[in-house]
Amino acid sequence: MHKSLVASTVAAAFLFPTVAFAQTATPTPAAEAAPAAAPAAAPASPFTGNFMLASEYLYRGIAQTRGKPAVQGGFDYAHPSGFYVGTWGSSISWLVDAGASGASLELDLYGGYKGAITTNLFGALTPKGGKTTGSGYLDLTGAFDLGDGLGVSAHVGHQSVKDYSGASYTDWKLGLTKDFGIGVAGVALLGTDAKGSCAKGEFYCFASPAGGYSAGKSRLQLTFGKTF
Repeated sequence: MHKSLVASTVAAAFLFPTVAFAQTATPTPAAEAAPAAAPAAAPASPFTGNFMLASEYLYRGIAQTRGKPAVQGGFDYAHPSGFYVGTWGSSISWLVDAGASGASLELDLYGGYKGAITTNLFGALTPKGGKTTGSGYLDLTGAFDLGDGLGVSAHVGHQSVKDYSGASYTDWKLGLTKDFGIGVAGVALLGTDAKGSCAKGEFYCFASPAGGYSAGKSRLQLTFGKTF
């Protein structure tokens, strides 16, 4: 009887070898390999550039190209500490439009520290030679993302020129932009209350060529730009 039981046990082991094999070969969830970690994103470059075509160059609502198109662009470097430096340029014609000789290119160099509170003050000389040190410009601007690449913006600003009220004025702007991926197109309506009557010989009348031109009048501006 004892021999028969042993023989039966051994036979059963040979009759069902795959059952035990299947149980030991199936991996448990804990034994499965963990998914590979996603590769780390490349750090953003501290250098950026920008390029824009505009139907007209307007600075604080004042014409710089007398209703003609402008080509603009620049480069910036931003350090992780917050310091930045950059350069920006644009085609211009306002010097010639105002009856003077001068370059047809504006080139700006700038730098600063993001997050600091700064004042926008400037100084110059009035047509009569008086100093305007302590003059300034107050800027209030809001930009809103509507989603789908659409954005709207609104701006109002006031320039105050010390001891020369004829150069002081308020400007405003309402704009709409659309990001198409290859670039951002924009349309904006701008205007000022700058004194630009050529009949009265006011400050913002550019007298050349003949007939004069009110540099602060309301106008529509079209732009297309790309940041890279």
